[in-house]
Amino acid sequence: MNLRHLDVLRAVVQSGTATGAANRVYLTQSAVSRAIAGLEQQLGFRIFDRIKQRLVLTEQGTAFFQEAERLLSGLDELQNVAREIREKRIARLRIVAMPALAYGVLPGALARLEKTHPRISVSVEIRHRAEVTRWVAGRQFDVGFAGLPVDYPGVVSQPLVAVKAVAAIPASNHKLSRMKNVSAVDLGREDMIGLGSDTMVQSKVVSYFHKHNLAPRVKIETTSLLSVCRFVASGLGCGIVDPFTASASLSDRIVFRPMRPELTIEYGVLFQRQQTPTPLINELCALVRAVAVELNGKMQRAR
Repeated sequence: MNLRHLDVLRAVVQSGTATGAANRVYLTQSAVSRAIAGLEQQLGFRIFDRIKQRLVLTEQGTAFFQEAERLLSGLDELQNVAREIREKRIARLRIVAMPALAYGVLPGALARLEKTHPRISVSVEIRHRAEVTRWVAGRQFDVGFAGLPVDYPGVVSQPLVAVKAVAAIPASNHKLSRMKNVSAVDLGREDMIGLGSDTMVQSKVVSYFHKHNLAPRVKIETTSLLSVCRFVASGLGCGIVDPFTASASLSDRIVFRPMRPELTIEYGVLFQRQQTPTPLINELCALVRAVAVELNGKMQRAR
C-alpha cells in the first residue's frame, strides 16, 4: 500500500466512477481499476460495490476510507504549511468543528478575529462529533469544537457554552407556530424529524421526552440538524435543534420557539492532551463563546 493508492481511492469516492477518478489523478481508467484491485487484495476485503454503473463504498470500505481520509488530510495540510511558509503569512489556525458550530458560530467569530488579525490563514474542517475528537487526537488540528461530554484518549475538553435547544416548526399555519414557547407534551403530539439514535443530540431529545413519559414520533430520520430544518421547512414535521443550526438555516418557512421545560446542550473546546493553547487560540475561543451566547439569547427571545 502506498500514498498513490490512497489518492486513487479518494478520487474514486469523490467521483463515483473509475473514469471520473482517472481524470482527477491523471491516470488511465485501467490504471485506476488496477490500483483499486491491488488495494483490495492487500486489505483482504472489497472496498466498492458497483451499483447502477457507480462505485459505492461497502461497509468495510467506508470504515477504511474514513481513516485513510484522515491521513490524506494531514498530508494536504503539510502542503498548506509549506505554501504559507513561502508566503510568510503571520498566523495560521487549523480548526475542526461539528456542523452546528461550523455553520452557525464560526463565521461570526472568524469575522471578528480577522479584524484584529487581517493576515490570518484559517482552515476549517467540518466533521461529526466522533470524528472531531479523533482528528484532534491525531494532532492534525490546533483546536476542535464539539458537543460534550468527550471521553477520548489524548484529548482534553473545556466547557465552551451551554445552550437551550429550540423547537423548529413549519411556519405555514402550524398551530405550534402561534405559541410563545413549546412543551414536551406539545411536541409529543407531532410528527418529528430526528437524527440517528447514536448521536448526542438525539439521545438528549429521547431522554427529554422520557422524563415526561413520552416518546418522540420520529417520522423521518436524517444525519444532520441542517437536514432536520430542511424537512421541517417542507412541512413534514417538527424538530428540535440547537440555536446555532437554527441561525444557519436561513429559511423563512420555519419558526423557532423556546422549549419549556428547557433542553440544554453543552459544547466544548477540544485540545490535544499535551497542548498549550496559544494566545491566538484563546482569542478565538473567547470570540466563539461570545457569538454562541448571543445566538442562544436571540433564539430564546424568538417570537
